[in-house]
Amino acid sequence: MSALSTLGGRLSRRLEEVQISLPENAKQGEIIEIRALILHPSQSEGKTLFIEEVAFALGGKTFCHFDLSSMSSANPYLAVPLRAEKSGMISAHWRNNQGQTGSGQKFLSIAE
Repeated sequence: MSALSTLGGRLSRRLEEVQISLPENAKQGEIIEIRALILHPSQSEGKTLFIEEVAFALGGKTFCHFDLSSMSSANPYLAVPLRAEKSGMISAHWRNNQGQTGSGQKFLSIAE
């Protein structure tokens, strides 16, 4: 496999990712900010692409949902507040106007 095809494979996987940023030391009951960068192009093969839906979940239970439009940017950056009640896996899932999906997750650890 050539270096170029390896790089291309990594880039295509990367474009489906959601990079999530969480505070390292959250305290129980504290309001924290969850940040997500969705790596998503605005065009592919002459087609306009945009994210239509994004959902955030903690432990599999959705706590925030966005309906977006064609006015959203390529690689949207979202920030949502959450009251830190318990540790668990934070996940973010998206779907674009072509039916493609992507997700990312990160563990939220709460100091008790």
